[in-house]
Amino acid sequence: MARFAWYSQVVRSARGARFDAIAEELTFYMLEKGKIYSYSQLMDMVANDPDKFYTFNDQYFMNQVHHYYTSGAFDRNPRIKDLANCLLFGHAPRTVKCEEFKQRILSQDEDHVFDKIIKKAEDKIKEIKDILKKKGTEKDWIVEDLPKKHIVFVKSRRKLVKSKTNENLLLERDPAKILMENGEVKLLGDVENSIISDLQTKFNFVPNVYCSDSAYELLKQEGIIN
Repeated sequence: MARFAWYSQVVRSARGARFDAIAEELTFYMLEKGKIYSYSQLMDMVANDPDKFYTFNDQYFMNQVHHYYTSGAFDRNPRIKDLANCLLFGHAPRTVKCEEFKQRILSQDEDHVFDKIIKKAEDKIKEIKDILKKKGTEKDWIVEDLPKKHIVFVKSRRKLVKSKTNENLLLERDPAKILMENGEVKLLGDVENSIISDLQTKFNFVPNVYCSDSAYELLKQEGIIN
């Protein structure tokens, strides 16, 4: 139930996912420019100044974005400044909708199918970037959000056996387990007539690509977006 709540509120929240992807882009940029704490600095805080480490939170991040946005530090990079504007003022970017970026339910045990789908999505992103580079401006940007990990509710038995660290599968960390009325502990995926048992071999592939308003209009003219 906790996994489902996380999935529903975070992964499948269309609005939240957009701003999460933008925040990730801004984080990488500010890390490269030394504008937010680095990993080594955070580890030093944990060891030597835990009170200061406690200030490393969402408020710290938003304050840093706001500071550099208003101070003009982002002015040399129109794309980053536009992303900061979206995040600070809640201006949601447009979603690029096409066949390659459709949500799909896939099998955990068919890696070859997933490889083909992710390759098509990556090729489409490259095509979009090439169009924006040739015909667009610095304000015609995209933010790609292709899942780096599978969104699964229960790891399939095949995957579980392949990656097991114990002889007894019930001792593995990932699979959900259930205590039966007779006191027997079973993998939830092994319980007959349960929804989870039907979903145990599946995972949800949710690719997203976002873009600025001007990029959206350009891609529409080029036939990328219907």
